Amino acid sequence: MNCPKCGSELNGNQKFCTNCGYKVHKGPTLPEKVLNCCSNHWQKILLLLLIVITTISTLKLYNFVQINNAMNSKDFDGQKILVQNVRKEKLNGAYHFLNKKLADKYQGEVFISKIYSDKAIIYAESNINPNDIISYLSSPRLEFKKQENNSWINTDLNEKYVKKAQVTTSTSEWCISLEFTKEGKEKFAQLTKEQTGKPLGIFFDNELIIAPIIREPITGGFVQITNDFTFEEAEQMAQILSVGLDLKILEVK
Repeated sequence: MNCPKCGSELNGNQKFCTNCGYKVHKGPTLPEKVLNCCSNHWQKILLLLLIVITTISTLKLYNFVQINNAMNSKDFDGQKILVQNVRKEKLNGAYHFLNKKLADKYQGEVFISKIYSDKAIIYAESNINPNDIISYLSSPRLEFKKQENNSWINTDLNEKYVKKAQVTTSTSEWCISLEFTKEGKEKFAQLTKEQTGKPLGIFFDNELIIAPIIREPITGGFVQITNDFTFEEAEQMAQILSVGLDLKILEVK
């Protein structure tokens, strides 16, 4: 080892050069410290990523086993429909309305099992067409329609553009307050501008809930729906409208 300043030879224990007095640096250089720090930092990040990946893989494996056991069990005489793209809030809220809708066409009820991440098992009687269930759950429940020549005309504004729905009260009755997405806000403002002085029909499951006369354009992106709801009815509707749903059938047994 030589002195960086004068080039004189140094032994391993010298702290100063005996020729020029230069202080010999014994610790790691600044670049070495930076490299060591970065190395430790990335090691921690990689370890954290490994833990996250392992946890997710374990949960997926657990859900796979649970779904497989439930689908292959003999505890139900009807059919089991495994669906994907599940949103818990909407699926739970849709249960009441789904059975009411299917009652017009089928005998028997539909049950929704525990939800596994984005999947769920729907239990249905053997005579019920699974596609009818999926069609009902995936199609828009809420629609805004304008009136022309005494007929209600569809617009493209529906629950797809609802950002949030919640139960509120107004003059001692239960209401559903809707907040639109940015795009929905613009569509609703344009629609109420066109319908100023005219009725705007708000439909749920193709049934007219309310048809208020629009006095002026509504530009705030909020609307309140009233119709003598019970709390349970308002809560179920709010759950359905809060989250969009586009179910896909994975398996039927």
